[in-house]
Amino acid sequence: MQIQPAYAMDLFDARRVIAEHGWARIVTAGEHGLRATYAFFLLEDSADDEIVVAGHFARADPQCEDIEAGAPALLIFEGPFGFVSASWYRPELTDIPSTMNHVSVHLQGRPEVLDGDERFDVLRRTLERHEAALGDSAWRLEGGGLETSHRIAPLTVSFRLHAERIEAKAKLSQKMPLAVRERIVERLDEPGPHQRPELAEWMRQLSFPR
Repeated sequence: MQIQPAYAMDLFDARRVIAEHGWARIVTAGEHGLRATYAFFLLEDSADDEIVVAGHFARADPQCEDIEAGAPALLIFEGPFGFVSASWYRPELTDIPSTMNHVSVHLQGRPEVLDGDERFDVLRRTLERHEAALGDSAWRLEGGGLETSHRIAPLTVSFRLHAERIEAKAKLSQKMPLAVRERIVERLDEPGPHQRPELAEWMRQLSFPR
C-alpha cells in the first residue's frame, strides 16, 4: 500500500495494532490463484526489528492447501477507521475533500505450519485471549471441554508467520493544521453517525505534537 512519510507507523505501534485487534485477512497466491480467508492472530515474542504472528483456521477451508504448501501470504490487519467530513476543516481549509482516516498493517511472508503441542498451544492461547475478558464467567479449557478441544484440534491448521515485509500506515490527518486535527478529534468523539472514539484516541497519540 502507498505510505507517505507523514503516515508511516513504527514497529512499536504496528505491533500494538496486531495485539489489540488481531483479526486479519489472509491472502495467498498458490497453485489455484488468489485465495482469501479470515483468522485471529496472536502477536508472538520477537526481536525489536521483527514481527511474528501465529493463528489458525479450519482445515476444511480450501486455502489450507496454500498454507501447508508454504505459499506466499499477505496478512492485512485493520485498526480503527472512520469517515472525516470536509465540513470539519473550516474555516482553516476550504478546498480539500472529505476522506477516510485509518490505521492498517500488512505483513508478508511464508507460513510455517504448526502441529502437535504447538498447534494446540495457538488454539489455547487464542481462546484464553478472548475468554479472559469475561472474568469469573469465562469458559475454561478443562474437563470435557479440554477433551473436545483436543479432539477437534486436527480439524484446524495453525501456522506461524515471520514477516519478511512490513507495511504499517496511520493516516490520521497529520498534514492538516493542528486546529483542524483538534476539531476532527472532537467530531469523532461526539455521538452521531461518524462517532469513532478509538480512532480519535489514535489521533491524539500519533497526530498531535509529542
